[in-house]
Order: sequence, then structure tokens, then C-alpha cells
Amino acid sequence: MRDVFISYSRKDKPFVEKLHQALEAQDRDAWVDWDDIPLSAEWWREIQRGIEGANTFVFVMSDDSVRSKVCRDEIDHAVECNKRLVPIVYREDFEMAKLHPRLSQYNWLFFRENDEFEPGLKALLNVIETDLEYVRSHTRILERAIEWQTQKRNESFVLKGDDLLSAEAWLTQGETKEPQPTELQQNYIRASRSTEDATVEAKRILELAVTKAKRVSLLSLLGVGAAVAVAVTVTGIAVSESINVQKGIELEHNGLAMLRLPTHYYRNSDPLIAALKSGREVKALLHKRKYPKSINAYPARIPLLVLRIAVNTGMQQAEFQGIHPKFSTDGRHIITADDTTSRLYDLLGNKLAEFRGAYPKFSPDGKQIITVAKTGSAI
Repeated sequence: MRDVFISYSRKDKPFVEKLHQALEAQDRDAWVDWDDIPLSAEWWREIQRGIEGANTFVFVMSDDSVRSKVCRDEIDHAVECNKRLVPIVYREDFEMAKLHPRLSQYNWLFFRENDEFEPGLKALLNVIETDLEYVRSHTRILERAIEWQTQKRNESFVLKGDDLLSAEAWLTQGETKEPQPTELQQNYIRASRSTEDATVEAKRILELAVTKAKRVSLLSLLGVGAAVAVAVTVTGIAVSESINVQKGIELEHNGLAMLRLPTHYYRNSDPLIAALKSGREVKALLHKRKYPKSINAYPARIPLLVLRIAVNTGMQQAEFQGIHPKFSTDGRHIITADDTTSRLYDLLGNKLAEFRGAYPKFSPDGKQIITVAKTGSAI
């Protein structure tokens, strides 16, 4: 994290060197791009990181910097990051009409050749020090939010514990302070809270499951945007006296092992398939008689809890179209339909194919799909 990022024209380099030295003498760390290197994607990404990691963005105003495309791009990125902008006037030879529109919204500091340098430096240091802890938090949370975004919003990169509590307090402060939080920062903190709450809930469920899983029901599989009811139904099935106890114990152990995995594990298709397989194996241990009222009659209850967590956690971001979903025999695909069209999805909601006809069914080997046209004929 740097105190200042300085944006300037190379023609003003002698002044920027003087300013940089003065800031360093005051123990202020400034990020300055000194190298005259060819522009490239790597170079620009380094500039972006410099802006993102600085608490204050200083723009040295002159005709050359105002007309510079690179300088304008730097200002644009600083604005996108809601950075605190400090325009300082070194040369007044620029045209106001060409000035970046955001710069006119701030008070300018003057470092012209006929101005005394020390008063200008003192004014700049005062700006840098204003709400310093708040601004530092802005920078820190922004950098972490960008990393989270770059990593495709992986839950491993969210805020946790005291870091999350501090970020939420900072977000409340941001309602009345400048610079205000960016949309990305707000989304990042909300996602962190959602993940934290889900983790706490998962731990609570795990503790209850390990001690005594009394009341577990199979919940419907919910897709965002369109509700999809898919579950292993056990209604009307009674537990046989000849249940394979050893198999039930094995399933319980496997279920407990899966429950101890991180919540984000269930967002992949393999654990969903494993949970569905365990659910089917539990069902296979039951005979088709009237199902006892007590959940304690189940030969293995934890796999059903795993199934509930897996389908609700792993599928909450999936989006399906159609109704009457059906699993393929291998548990790796789902097919849905409306009046005229059937659609094939993987477990994470990615649409793989679309077919004419409704009432789709998988063939016994799972390699073919049969649909029915409005005329009643098979397709």
C-alpha cells in the first residue's frame, strides 16, 4: 500500500522528482512510473495496480498532462476505483475545455514556479492525512475485492471474522465519507457476509448431525429464476427388518466425511453426484411398505443431510428453464421441459443441448433422450 500515486507528463519530470523527494522526506511513500518503456498490457496492468494500491491519486496539471491519453486513462481508472483525487497545478498553460471533467470537482493545489513550494507541500500532506484510517481501509478492501473478482469470486478470497466485521463497519462509515465505497467493494463485503453466515450455519448443522440427526427432510432442488423440484422421495417406504446394518454404518461414515468439507466444495458437480449416490443407496436399503413416522428408522440419516446441503448449496447459483426435471441414470445431467422444448443441463446449470418436444425421458443407459411432440408421437 502506497500513500500517493503521482500521474504526470514526462515533460514535467524534474518537478515530479522534487515532489517525490519532498514526500519521501516526510515519510510518505509515493508510486511514480519513472521508466520510459513501450506501452503494453503488462505495463498498463502494473499502472492499474499502482493506482489501486495507493490511498491518494495526485495529478500534476500542465498542458502536456491534460492532453496525454495515458494520463487521462490513469484518471479514469482512479475514478473507477473511487480514489481520492488531488489535482495540483504545475503549469497553467492547459485549455480548460480539455481538462478531465472530474478534476474540476476538486480543490486545486498550486505548485507553479512563482508559488512557494513548502506551503503547497503542507497543504498536500494535510489532504493525505485526512481520514487516513478510513482511506487506508478503502485501499485494502479494494485490493482484496479486485483479487476476489479476478479469482472468479472464489469463496476462499472473501473476508472472514474480525476482518469482515471491520469491513462492515467501514462500509457504514462510507455513507458519509469520501471517497465512497465502490460497487465492487459493496458486493464483496455482502458476499463475504453471506459466506460467513453459511459457514456458521453449516458448522451448526454438522454439530447437530454428529450428535443426533433427528429431523431431516429432503428439500427441493432450487434453481435461481425458475424453481426446479428434484429430490429423492422416500414417502411410503418402510424400513425392513433385514436392513444391511453394515451398509448403513458405511454410509453414515461417508456422509460425516462429506459434511466436514468446506461449504464451497458442494458447488462442484462431483460432490453433488456423490451425495445423490448416497441418497439412492439409502433408498435401496428401504422396502416399499408404509414408511415409519420416526426419522430414527432410517438406516443412515447423515447421507440425507448431505444431500440436502449439497443440492441447496451447489445448485443455488444454477439457473434452469422448464419443469418436471429428471436426473440421468449416472446422476450427471438434468433434463427439463416446457410445452414445446426440452433442455439438457449439467448439475451446475450449464445448458448443454435443446430439443423439440416435451415429457423428456432418458434411455436406460442414459445415452439417449426421448421427447414427445404435441401430436403425441415420440421424437
